[in-house]
Amino acid sequence: MSVAHTSDWLNVLKRACVAATNGSMATAAMAPRAGRSSYLPTSRVQGVADPGAVAAAELLRSVHGTLVRLSSGGK
Repeated sequence: MSVAHTSDWLNVLKRACVAATNGSMATAAMAPRAGRSSYLPTSRVQGVADPGAVAAAELLRSVHGTLVRLSSGGK
């Protein structure tokens, strides 16, 4: 894989990380309709980001960070 091609993919992944983070934070303003949170009173979960969405954003961020390190010769 060429450096330019790798750089393109890293930029795409970085944008995906930003979108995932923004999306996960936006869930704090949403009422839960499924999952465990849907059984709790809205007042108790209001303002709390969906844990699954936060975990997915963290996973993307971790993958991005690892690929950046590996592409720059780091371990």
